[in-house]
Amino acid sequence: MKKFIQASLVLGLSAVPAHAAELTVITAGDQNMVDYINEYLAPLFEEQNPGHTVRAIGTGPGDAGSQKVVERFEAQKQAGNQVWDTDVAVVHEKFVGPMVEGGYLDAYRDRIATGALEALP
Repeated sequence: MKKFIQASLVLGLSAVPAHAAELTVITAGDQNMVDYINEYLAPLFEEQNPGHTVRAIGTGPGDAGSQKVVERFEAQKQAGNQVWDTDVAVVHEKFVGPMVEGGYLDAYRDRIATGALEALP
């Protein structure tokens, strides 16, 4: 099962990125969040990682958008999916706890070069 990694308090990254060259980002927030990813962050990432593309999908603003992300992960876990359809998820802070409890996030700090810079336990 693909699990998600917690980056700061609001961003989850895939522990096992999809084998495809396309990274899927789902984001709770207004359309401006989708546009920010697709029009600014994605081109920066794609420039630094040739052959990879980023696609952002919005789940809606507010807590309802974050709840949709949690429900999406719950459904994929309950279905026994070996590979989930999301590589990066942006949710509101209060939804991270239930995502940790549900087993949707995975620690990654010790597996990245910049992990030693993290000051939180």
